[in-house]
Amino acid sequence: MIVDAHMHMEEAYPAEILKEQDIACIANAATPEEYKNLRKLQEKNPFLWISAGIHPWKVDEVHWDAMLPILEEVDIIGEIGLDSVWCNTDMTLQSRLFEQQLAFAQRYQKPVILHLKGREKEALEYLRRYENRYLVHWYSCDAWLQEYIDLGCWFTVGPSLPFDETVQHVAACVPLDRMLVETDGISACTWCENRKVAPEEHGAILKRSMHKICEMRNISYEKLQEQMVVNCEKFIGKRFPF
Repeated sequence: MIVDAHMHMEEAYPAEILKEQDIACIANAATPEEYKNLRKLQEKNPFLWISAGIHPWKVDEVHWDAMLPILEEVDIIGEIGLDSVWCNTDMTLQSRLFEQQLAFAQRYQKPVILHLKGREKEALEYLRRYENRYLVHWYSCDAWLQEYIDLGCWFTVGPSLPFDETVQHVAACVPLDRMLVETDGISACTWCENRKVAPEEHGAILKRSMHKICEMRNISYEKLQEQMVVNCEKFIGKRFPF
């Protein structure tokens, strides 16, 4: 089994690929509509976990009252965070909703997937107030990595690993027992590879990242594959239904 610890399930993605390629995943719902669609897929695939939260890109569109019943249902909150690079949504609103969701997750002991871009230092102050299990998705900042490691965060290595030195640094430094891999979805892979990536390449992209990590860390693929399953289960707080 391969674990994709963070992905977006686009409408054009054939969900049967997950079973065909033996992929377990955490799929993100940033809107109530996405959550409804993922719930239908989850009924047929027990290896699909759902995370849900108000993304910093969508703080102007998705309201707390609409997402609250969903946050109460899911096992994982996210992706949530702060972003001053890829969006121009209101920073004050971003911060307010970020803290509101962190407080909710801590209160109900739900792990959190983080989206951080350009505001990594500021986000650290919030995380220190709300002790929890945090997974930083596709971390690609030249600074603050050690501070996040010291907080006990998990990290996903993004699909840009083969050609992104910052992501390579993350893969080299993060403790192996807190490392996972992700695609962020097929559209994200298309963006970072600057070519059209087909859904059928999903498993191959994950394996490519894993083989690169094995090369960097001098470990076997089998050992890393086993470790990824253990890491994901520890982050979620539940076992996969083998």
